[in-house]
Amino acid sequence: MSSDYRTDVPHHRPINHRTGSCAATASTATARHARISDETREVATAAADLAADMLPDGWTAHATAAAGGGVYLLVLTPPDGTAQAQLLAPHAGHGWAIGITDLADGTDTALRTVDGDVAYQPTLATTIRAAIEALDSDATTTPGPDRYARGAVHYLDSGCLIGLTDQHRPHVVHVRAVEHGGHPHTMLPTLRRIFTATGHDSTDLGSRLLAHDWHRLDPTTATDGHDVTGRRTIAGVGLTYATTGTPGTVGTVGEPEPADVVPLAHLSELDTAWLYLLDPGAGTVTVHTGDGHPVSRHRLGI
Repeated sequence: MSSDYRTDVPHHRPINHRTGSCAATASTATARHARISDETREVATAAADLAADMLPDGWTAHATAAAGGGVYLLVLTPPDGTAQAQLLAPHAGHGWAIGITDLADGTDTALRTVDGDVAYQPTLATTIRAAIEALDSDATTTPGPDRYARGAVHYLDSGCLIGLTDQHRPHVVHVRAVEHGGHPHTMLPTLRRIFTATGHDSTDLGSRLLAHDWHRLDPTTATDGHDVTGRRTIAGVGLTYATTGTPGTVGTVGEPEPADVVPLAHLSELDTAWLYLLDPGAGTVTVHTGDGHPVSRHRLGI
């Protein structure tokens, strides 16, 4: 306790001064908590109806006070499962913060950046998308058209961006879109399997991924060619986004559009849920949320 007080004050300082100072500090803290409670209650309550319109069928949204009443949360509850997303409304200049609470075992997990900071989301729409995707990570499923069968999955599939940092401008990224399978629960093992299929060559992997926009990455793709929808298949990588024309025919694919080049700070303008940045030199991939915040870094080789 003594370390909590200054050591350069006279020992004869009247004790009532210290008591008065503590009382003033407590009063300030109480006022701050009340202000935050009022601010988050207003935002969470107003956001509940908006969230209900953005959520998938069967989901519900409601505002509620957190334990102790210091802040209000916007709670998103899926139709199945035990976990729910608890969104802390913006206050004190921060955006939305996301926590995932499993009611069965009482665990709480907050979305954080790679540095351990809270991964604040700038808008309600991006927050809801990130919260749904975070619940995704607790589910067990496999990519593919049957992933919604039998009601086993209660979350949305998502797209993502994948790319490389510009060698000369580290604040700029070159990215390609992937239409399906974008959540880390699916994308990270997929990238590792593609890395293996392409000979554990990080530079070659980056070049292959930046050559096209993708419908879906799929390392089990066996041959170069075209599928029945007219999409080009790249062996060991997946199906490109663009089609060649008439489904079922083998056409000539023209040169794809170049990759998008965008400052990382402006990533949210591309309206994506996740970004995966490859580092060929280190053999790693860093996961970012849709607003550009880094969440985690992973080795491609295991």
